[in-house]
Amino acid sequence: SLSECTQLSEPTKNLYTWAEQLECWGEWLLYALVVIGIISTLSATFEMADINDDLVFSTLLTSAVTWALYAFIEYCAYHALALLLNALATITHNTAITANVALYEASRNRDSSASEQHDSSIPCSASSAQPTDIANTAPHAPYSGTSNSPGTWVCTGCGTHNSMNYGQCKKCGKYRS
Repeated sequence: SLSECTQLSEPTKNLYTWAEQLECWGEWLLYALVVIGIISTLSATFEMADINDDLVFSTLLTSAVTWALYAFIEYCAYHALALLLNALATITHNTAITANVALYEASRNRDSSASEQHDSSIPCSASSAQPTDIANTAPHAPYSGTSNSPGTWVCTGCGTHNSMNYGQCKKCGKYRS
């Protein structure tokens, strides 16, 4: 059914899970860097207070800005990687949906064409095993010209000979109708 075409595949689920876990790790590492930065800044400030009182403020400011910059760069890097994994998961999911819907439509078209009465001017259909009379095929049908071997069909778009097992042309991608 069409709702089955939109379900998440296992690789897509794994990509989304990895993106969430990467975002979580980035957040925890951000907190760790902030805590380490605060401890390091206070430690450096107290050491500087024992040495020279004039440099305490500049040491505090320099150390705090440095650790804030480290934390910001780390958060941006992890967030960007998580966004890239989310984008990859979305692309994978959308590609799978597109392929599943195309297969669903092709199977519906094949099933409906197999159940309908065929016109005598178009002797071949997608459900037939071999073309019966390619020379009498109408111009809009997927068979044009003559076929060199039984069990093949010729694409009307590009003239490529394709096996009857293929539902679309191997060169141009036009579907056999």
